[in-house]
Amino acid sequence: MADSTERLRNLLEMASEEDLQVLAEYLFGKGCQKKTVDEIIAKLRYYGSNDIKSLIVGRVHYLTIVKDIAEKMNVNKNSIKQAADEEQLEVLIVLAAFKKVLKKMSPADRKRIQKEIEDSGFKGYDFQKDIPWGAVLALITSGLGAILIRKITAFIVLVITREMIVGGVAARLAQRVAGVVFGPIGVSVSIGWIIADIAGPAYRKTIPAVLHIAFIKQNNKLAQMRVEQ
Repeated sequence: MADSTERLRNLLEMASEEDLQVLAEYLFGKGCQKKTVDEIIAKLRYYGSNDIKSLIVGRVHYLTIVKDIAEKMNVNKNSIKQAADEEQLEVLIVLAAFKKVLKKMSPADRKRIQKEIEDSGFKGYDFQKDIPWGAVLALITSGLGAILIRKITAFIVLVITREMIVGGVAARLAQRVAGVVFGPIGVSVSIGWIIADIAGPAYRKTIPAVLHIAFIKQNNKLAQMRVEQ
């Protein structure tokens, strides 16, 4: 589990200042001053430990936080057990958030997004239902799947950021992902819809943070896949 925290540190050390500021504002509050990678990780572990109500000495590691959030997001228990690492758990959390947001959309918006998913090469994937583990692995490991996961993750991150972060950081992030997401949606999406059935105020900080970490990771992964082609 300590390895997962070290992998997180390595990821964030390569992240843009904009992405780090988004994470800082989720964890420290809107308009907070610039924070170091170690400060961001320490705060995430602090809130994650509060989420889990850990009685152990010290703070829980990143993998424990992600597993706990996956459980709270009602991800299939067998899928959580089969997840090999924190990245697979992050994708499960992203899809769980996407499922909740889809339920709040109009039938027309859901149909449009479903068509775009199918046009991307994933016919038969109904993201309003539980996604089979094999399908999740296919999305993680295939080139088309990586593009789709990045699009879904960017979409979730964008709608959460619009509510929780104000000012230039949110505007720059919106501009950066505007060409990635599914286009305008006819509903005002709220983080409250994603965590409405989850007790504990710390989750309002850790869930957006983990979703944004997933966004950073998927961006890096897709960029690496393109370099290797």
